[in-house]
Amino acid sequence: MNRKGFTLIEFLGCMALLGVILSIGLFATRGTLSTALSTLTDVSVSQIYKATDTYIVENQTSWINDGEEYTCIKIIELVDAGYFDNDEVINYKNESVRVVRDPKTKVTKSMSLVDVCN
Repeated sequence: MNRKGFTLIEFLGCMALLGVILSIGLFATRGTLSTALSTLTDVSVSQIYKATDTYIVENQTSWINDGEEYTCIKIIELVDAGYFDNDEVINYKNESVRVVRDPKTKVTKSMSLVDVCN
């Protein structure tokens, strides 16, 4: 008699092997997704800094001089000026960009995102 098919042991062995392969695949994919989200955040901060640079050049920006020259621009000001949509910078909406420049050369030294700019 010729029986075609699989035994229960063979079927369970295949299912166990498939489970191991799927768990390895899911674990590898989870790392890729977190890396992609991290890269997306970095691009957003970079775009905010570029928009801030453009905003400073295009608008009359007042600088505060307390030993170093700096200015603070709220992210909402960049949205109001049309550099971003609200949805693009929703995570940074309540923050400001603090720009520090050299008082002699007027060249930007640094930019940083801050909650409160003083």
